[in-house]
Order: sequence, then structure tokens, then C-alpha cells
Amino acid sequence: MKSFTRLFQGFCMTLILCGHASASEKFDEKNHFFTTYDFYIGGFSIAEITFGGSVSALGYTARSVVETRGILDLLINGEVDAFAEGYRHTRGYLAPDTYKTAYTTRSEDRGVNISYNSEVATVSITPPEEKKSYDTKASEHPGTLDPVTAAVTIMNPRNHADLCNRTIPVFDGKRRYDIILFPHDKRPEGETPPLPEWNAPTTWCFGVYERIAGFEGNLQNEQRYFPFDIWFERGEDDIHRIVSVAGKTKLGFAIGTLRP
Repeated sequence: MKSFTRLFQGFCMTLILCGHASASEKFDEKNHFFTTYDFYIGGFSIAEITFGGSVSALGYTARSVVETRGILDLLINGEVDAFAEGYRHTRGYLAPDTYKTAYTTRSEDRGVNISYNSEVATVSITPPEEKKSYDTKASEHPGTLDPVTAAVTIMNPRNHADLCNRTIPVFDGKRRYDIILFPHDKRPEGETPPLPEWNAPTTWCFGVYERIAGFEGNLQNEQRYFPFDIWFERGEDDIHRIVSVAGKTKLGFAIGTLRP
């Protein structure tokens, strides 16, 4: 059961990867978006992620909901409901004001709230958790983004050339990690996931999820880097959205696909 719980937690982390940011920095009016992603392993449904909100030249709001499906739902029955809002910095990037998430499984209910003063975060976890030796503080990670803000950011590169050449620093209130995107030609040799079937041109990037701090000792040391593949569709005014994301697991490739 613990391994399945960790699998679900891994899908919660894909909040930073799944979303459709429907506005670029050129937009002055608020733009609304809503998308749904279905996740599978070996052809079996395991999770669904919905992502919606609005982005403008001044700020943004966004909400993401992760729900287990299929066998994972029978074992865990989990849900993560996360919300973030913030502003657009004068330099063009998104900066959070507030992040809230509720994490629920059969065995656990937890809420995490993060408020931001400039780039410094204050974290509140309910119910309070016992301190652990590997805990990390928000004050040690200034300038990081919450997972939902990172989801919007990953869709809004300042230049198309930067789409597959970025590092997005994330702190979710407990764990610090990076999402790193590389051009596809930097991908190491090895097994590749099935290519997505999509009726428009896509850009294929190679990505790495890197654990930085806040992870249990054996989790931090067993595997620090988690590679994945991600495909973007480029729309009007340099809008990008994720068509598919795939990562290798012990059970095969976990694949998330944009629902038409």
C-alpha cells in the first residue's frame, strides 16, 4: 500500500506539468482556460487532472484538481485540490501571492497554505506535523514557485526558443524540487514512450524532475533525478499547451494525455 501511496504522491507532483495557460505576456485582457488530462499506466486508467483559471497582463488565478481513477482509486481514493493566485512582475514573470491545497486519501487529510511577501513564503500545514530531520524551511528557498503557479509558468516561456531550455524552481510547502526542460536532442539514449497522436505540430522536450530538499533520507538518496518526456502544442501569440507527458515507472510508462 505504501508504494501505491507514493505513486499517487508522484501524480500530485504532476500538477506542475499539467495545465493550459491561455495567455501570453502580450495579452492585456483576462483569458480563461480549462483542460482535462487522463493518466494511464499500461493502458489502465489511474488518475485525472483538471486545470482551469485565468491569466492577464496584471495577474492570474488557477486551480488544479487531481483525482485517482481505476485501481489506484480502489486502493487510495485520493484527491488533491490546489489553488493559487498572484501577479505579473514588471519583468514579465508570474509571482504568487497565495497558494492553498487540500490533500485527501483513505488514510490522510492534510491542508497546506502558503502566503508570500515579495519572494519570501510563510507556510501553514493543517493538522501540524511532527518535525523531521529532513524538513526544510521556506526561508531557505526564496524565489521559488508553488506547484500551480509553476504549472502556469511552464506554459508561458518568454520566448519560444526558451520552451525547452528552462529551470523552474518549486517549493510546495514541504519539498523543494526543480523542473528542468532540455531540447529533445539532449535526451539520453534509451527506451522512449509512445509518441502522442495529435492533429497539430508539437515540440518534444526532454525533462528532469530533480529532488532538492525536504525528502525522506532514502527517497532523497535512492533516486534524485526523474526523467520524463513532454510534448507542447504552440498556438497563437506564442501560447503553449501540453499535449502529453510521459515518465518511466516500475510498472511501465505513466502517460498523461490532453483530453480533446
